[in-house]
Amino acid sequence: MLGREANAVTLVQRFVQPSPIVGLGLFFSLFFKGFKKITIQITTVHTETRLEVTSPYNPAVIDAFRSRGGKWDGTSWVFENGAVKNGLLALKELFGLAEETVMIQIGKKDDGREHITNAEALEKGLEQPFPDKSSTACGLVQVRPPKAGWSNDQYVSIGGYLLASRRGRDYGANIHETLVSGTVPKSGGSVKNPNVSLSADCVFEVEVRKDWAIANGFVGSEIDCSALRVERDTLVLRMAEIDAILSMV
Repeated sequence: MLGREANAVTLVQRFVQPSPIVGLGLFFSLFFKGFKKITIQITTVHTETRLEVTSPYNPAVIDAFRSRGGKWDGTSWVFENGAVKNGLLALKELFGLAEETVMIQIGKKDDGREHITNAEALEKGLEQPFPDKSSTACGLVQVRPPKAGWSNDQYVSIGGYLLASRRGRDYGANIHETLVSGTVPKSGGSVKNPNVSLSADCVFEVEVRKDWAIANGFVGSEIDCSALRVERDTLVLRMAEIDAILSMV
């Protein structure tokens, strides 16, 4: 009888005890729960005498890094000793230097200019394209603020951030960031000049370094007004103290 009870207890324990595999899965799910998934395409390792930068293949980045003294070691662009400062300047222009990142949406580049006539420019209060010619003379005029964005090419990028690319005319396009809207054709460009050929309404969602996003007008710079007010009040009090001291001299 005791043997049967013991076997029953052992059987129950087998069903109640968690599987080692389930236990490990639970451990890792809890361990990584608080970690943010890294989606930004640029990584850097910076010391006083060495800078390493890793990013997707992009001719614009290659030209910029090479011209600043960077050397490709097979996995990363490396700047050493005196070239580190140049590498940081290139990195700031292409990707930014801040550790903090933000998600932004990037549409097609718009230079803000349109072809309009002298008469249309006058009506809208804009500078005439050809003020010394007739009212029907037409030319490019700045009608709205320019907006940073992508331009179609074989490698579509903004700064150093690669959005899309096409290996050859009849190859499918590689989309390197999240395409929120728009379409991409199966082929694009010519044999000699492949092109991603994004539709004009294409919008990408991209994680970028925050200082780069601010510098390029995608997000506004954050000003801590309350901190500035506290600093101002402190300075006013200090100025009053200095005036009181000087008045007694």
